Amino acid sequence: YTLTVTAPPSGTLTATGSVSGTGVPTVGTTGLAVPGAPVSASDPHSFQISEPSIGVKKFVQSTFDAELPSTGPAVAASGKVTFKYVITNTGNVELSNVGLTDSVIGRVSCPGSSLLVGASMTCEVTVQATAGNYTNTGTATGSGPITYDAFGLPVTGAQVTASDLGHYFGNNPKIAVVKKVNGFDANDAPGLLVDAGADLAFTYEVTNIGNVDLSAVSVSDDRGVAVTCPRTTLGVNTAMTCTGSAKAPTAGQYTNLATASGTGPSTIGKNGESVPGESTTATDKANAFVPAPAISVAKFIVANGTEYDANSGDGPRLPAGSTATWRIKVTNTGNVDLADVQVIDLL
Repeated sequence: YTLTVTAPPSGTLTATGSVSGTGVPTVGTTGLAVPGAPVSASDPHSFQISEPSIGVKKFVQSTFDAELPSTGPAVAASGKVTFKYVITNTGNVELSNVGLTDSVIGRVSCPGSSLLVGASMTCEVTVQATAGNYTNTGTATGSGPITYDAFGLPVTGAQVTASDLGHYFGNNPKIAVVKKVNGFDANDAPGLLVDAGADLAFTYEVTNIGNVDLSAVSVSDDRGVAVTCPRTTLGVNTAMTCTGSAKAPTAGQYTNLATASGTGPSTIGKNGESVPGESTTATDKANAFVPAPAISVAKFIVANGTEYDANSGDGPRLPAGSTATWRIKVTNTGNVDLADVQVIDLL
C-alpha cells in the first residue's frame, strides 16, 4: 500500500503506519466455532523538512557594518582596506560548497567550505583602497544536502545565497601652490628682470585639490621669506592667497621655493583604530634676475711678435720707420649680454 502526502513547509513530520485484521474462525474443543483473533501492527517514522539557509554580514576595516554610505568609515586612499565577511548557517541542515564572492574583488578565500547548523566562519581580504565613495557587495553561497522525492529518487540539495553591502570613503588629501613674483608666474630662470635692491612681492595661491578638508595649512619659503596666510583651513576645491616680500640682490639670479602643506582628517585603520590624517605638500618656484652690465678693455702694442700692455712708461722701443700694431681686447664682465659694442681709439 502506498500513500503520498504533501510535506509541510518546515519542521519535522512524524507519522505512524498501523494495520489490523482478524484471523479466520476456528473450532473450539467443544466443537463450536470460535471467531478469528484480531491482530494489529504499527510502525512509526519521522523525517525532517530540509530548510537550507545562509546569512552573511560584511564589515569594513573589520568592525564597521557599513551597509549605508553614511555609516562607512573614512580610510586612507593611499593605504589598504580590509573587508571581513561573517558567513552563518541559518538553516536546519548542514551546508556544503560554501563560498564567497565580492562584486568588485571577485572570489574571496574562506577557511572552510562547509558549515554545520548554527555555525559561522569568517573570511577576510585586504586590498588597495581607492579615493572617494566605494561600494561593494559580498555574496555567500552554499548547498543543502541531497533530499529524496516521493519515489525515493535523490534530489540535488537546494542552493542558497545571501548578500550584504559595504561602503567606505577613501580620503585623498592633496594641495597645490602657485607662486608669483610681482604678479608673474616665473617658474624658469632667469625669470623677471628687476633692479638691484628692488622690492619683490610674492603671492602664493594655495588650493585644496583633494577630496577632504585640510587643516594646519601653511606656506614656507626656503629663502626665509615670512609668509602670511589668511587662514589655516581649506575646504575641498577652495583656495586662498598668501603673501610675502623680499629685496632683490645687488646682482644676479634670485630663486626661492615655496612649500605649501596641509593635513587631512583622521581615518580608520585595519582593526577599527583611529589613524592620524595624512599630510600633503606641494612646491613651486619663483625667479627674478638683477642685470649688472659691465665691460672692460685692454690695449696692447704688438712688436716683433710680442704683445706689450704698455699702460705706463715709454713702452717698447721700435726702429724708426717700422710699423706698430695695436691690439684691443674687449671683455663682457657683467652678467647679461651686451649689444652695440663699439671701440673708439683717439689716436
